[in-house]
Amino acid sequence: MKIINLLLRIYYLKFFRIIFKYIYLITGKKPWSLGYLSYRNEVIEKNIKSNFLKYISENKLPKKYGFGLDERIIEYPWLLSSLPKKAKYILDAGSIFNYKFILESKQLTGKNILISNLNHERENHNDMSISYLYGLYGDLRNIIIKDGIFDAVVCGSVLEHVGMDNATIYNNNNIFKENKIDDYLSAVKEFKRVLKINGICLITVPFGKSDDYGWFQVFNTEMINKIIRLFGIKNSTVALFKYSDKGWKISNIEECRNARYFDVHKRKGTSLNRQAAAGAMACIKMIKR
Repeated sequence: MKIINLLLRIYYLKFFRIIFKYIYLITGKKPWSLGYLSYRNEVIEKNIKSNFLKYISENKLPKKYGFGLDERIIEYPWLLSSLPKKAKYILDAGSIFNYKFILESKQLTGKNILISNLNHERENHNDMSISYLYGLYGDLRNIIIKDGIFDAVVCGSVLEHVGMDNATIYNNNNIFKENKIDDYLSAVKEFKRVLKINGICLITVPFGKSDDYGWFQVFNTEMINKIIRLFGIKNSTVALFKYSDKGWKISNIEECRNARYFDVHKRKGTSLNRQAAAGAMACIKMIKR
């Protein structure tokens, strides 16, 4: 653990991030190789600082967008462009925003953010007035917050882990070593409970052919529909994005139905089209009425 913390401290130094990025570029831009995260995060940061968000909000993507990059390249622009300007109190359910360059974005300026996560965060931003819930207090199926507090709940690539074997990826002494594949619905019910009336819930999950990887699962149409029914079909919209050899593109159910996840932990090497993780993404926007 001390070695991991040391490596993370080194990574967060700008000098080393630049070195890692160039190593990634020189060695062929292979997903998850040394420097991949530095390169990916730099691309995301450039996008959210530019006028790029208008593309995603207008359902447009440039050609070859995000080629060789995982779904974060879709999630951050979509989440930030979908977050209402008037939303002041935000629950980050699973800690997708807990990066300084994200928290400093103009879309989050002046927001009161509570980050809820099973594991403690090595990168902590209490100096930016960010609040945290950890461990049992961070279980999204039983949020220890009273009803109707938040203007928005954001859950990016986390719902697929709820109820699964989180002991594999978190240092929690097997507290959350589970296989309760329907518990994601309990979390969504909690999101609705802690939202104010007219509050917005933003969820992103890997989409395509349903599959159980143990530590997470891929959502299919039936599972997405179960989520939507909790808020009401009239109060919900779903945007689908698919990865291909031409990068990420806006898509539809038919194209995404059989999309498969590339699990770098189980498959050796690099996928043929440099798919880094999800083959498709479902981005769900719901309003509490």
